[in-house]
Amino acid sequence: KEIVEKEYYVDDSGMHPRYYQQNAVNRTLEAVAKGQNKIILVMATGTGKTLTSYRLFCDLAKNKAVQYDYVVLLVDRKSLGDQTVKEFNYFNNYEVNSNDIYRTNDGKGLLAEFTKNDGNKKAIITTIQQMSSIASEKKKELQHLKNKKVINIIDECHRSTFGSQLVDIKMVFSENRLIGFTGTPIYEKNKIKNHTTADFFGECIHTFGMLESIQYNYILPLKISYFKTKHQMDKSKKCKTGEYISVEEEFKNIYDSYLWDEYVVDRILEVYDDKSVFNKQLNQYMFNSMIAKSTIENACNTYKLLKEKS
Repeated sequence: KEIVEKEYYVDDSGMHPRYYQQNAVNRTLEAVAKGQNKIILVMATGTGKTLTSYRLFCDLAKNKAVQYDYVVLLVDRKSLGDQTVKEFNYFNNYEVNSNDIYRTNDGKGLLAEFTKNDGNKKAIITTIQQMSSIASEKKKELQHLKNKKVINIIDECHRSTFGSQLVDIKMVFSENRLIGFTGTPIYEKNKIKNHTTADFFGECIHTFGMLESIQYNYILPLKISYFKTKHQMDKSKKCKTGEYISVEEEFKNIYDSYLWDEYVVDRILEVYDDKSVFNKQLNQYMFNSMIAKSTIENACNTYKLLKEKS
């Protein structure tokens, strides 16, 4: 009760969380209060996922009712960690002062923080690469942490779920609570190494997707460029894989075919000059395009084709 009823956000900065960010934090605090050890939250890119993970990090760190020895916010790379701390300086009146948060610059500094025997609870921001590195290379020095209560909040958790990094971390901390944030969860239909995101982080307790975020104007809408293809697709044209493509075939077969990729790539290159915007910093024209593919393999094939033709 003490965990759940704690005010989510109190300061004088004038910045307030969006309702879905507040829901995400509140639902996670409720799950923590109930003793849930695996938690996953799905939020579309651009909806403030990293900011929400930090708000949760602060709430857990400052709440005396939460039983932990370490609460750790794991980001994917150092640059993201620097960006995280910079963004959160806007909330400098929040109850957790930035001076109370240890931000690691390297694995050595992280190891030193974990091996301090000062009896204090710790709030740490580090990269999952640094954490994994000391977990795999400094097991002897970290033996005393085996029964410590650790809450790991992993931003962009889909990036580290299926490698050895998460395994290394779990080997060090047996009393490990995992809270994952992602915009692209791995489901049964596109599972990797026969695993899904839920296998590592449990069932999702909060979702705020791309369609909702566009509908409520929380992110910029996608600008869709349409072009006709049906009349252009030659029924007798043979693509490089040796297969014949016809417009009467199922959509899936068409969209996953090499011939379809050729039309899409050719169209991108055709409109590149008109759609490009000059980037002064890079001193070159740039053009962004999003192509949705059904599998990673198909996406890689489209990427290779684009490189070949450009």
